[in-house]
Amino acid sequence: LILRDISERKQAEQAQARLAAIVENSDDAIISRSLDGTILSWNAGAERLLGYAAAEAVGAKLMETIPEDRRHEIEATRDIIRAGKAVPSYDAIRVAKGGKPVEVSLSVSPIKDADDNIVGTSGIMRDISERKLAQERIDNLAQYDVVTGLPNRRLFNDRLTLAMARDKRIGAMTALLLLDLDRFKTINETLGHSTGDKVLQAVTARLRERLREVDTVA
Repeated sequence: LILRDISERKQAEQAQARLAAIVENSDDAIISRSLDGTILSWNAGAERLLGYAAAEAVGAKLMETIPEDRRHEIEATRDIIRAGKAVPSYDAIRVAKGGKPVEVSLSVSPIKDADDNIVGTSGIMRDISERKLAQERIDNLAQYDVVTGLPNRRLFNDRLTLAMARDKRIGAMTALLLLDLDRFKTINETLGHSTGDKVLQAVTARLRERLREVDTVA
């Protein structure tokens, strides 16, 4: 009869099982690849984000998930990984099954074997599309008028400053025209602000029709 203590092995197996469960159930897409780009693992988060089932992805390279104009980033990432360094989180674009582009935050780390050799990469992707849209809305509110969609005073001043600096540099001139709407206060007071808004929107549309793309109406 031979008895062997396997407590450490059991603990290691349990720890590995817990880690696998955490990876599989993560909301983030967690993908591992060999150094030649072959996908080794693909969790449920990756299935939700990019639309490919694990059975479709594992063993494939799925270069179609990376826009052609972004593929140079992959080579740059591999160079960093081969140097034994992790790639800090950065914003990227990926293409889901069916062709829909997805904005993601991506970080990549090297995978090492027992001898400390780098054998692959582990990437974590998070969908940041909603965050990007929210930021765009915030930026839009900060720079554009809500009623007309025109640049507000802050953005107008910035554009005017740039135009004047350009004129000074190249010896050109910029024309500035100030328009006042007669009896606009009366329209607001007698017909209401909603009608006043419609008047502003109508005037905006007419001005835009008359101006060139390089001109600014604010």
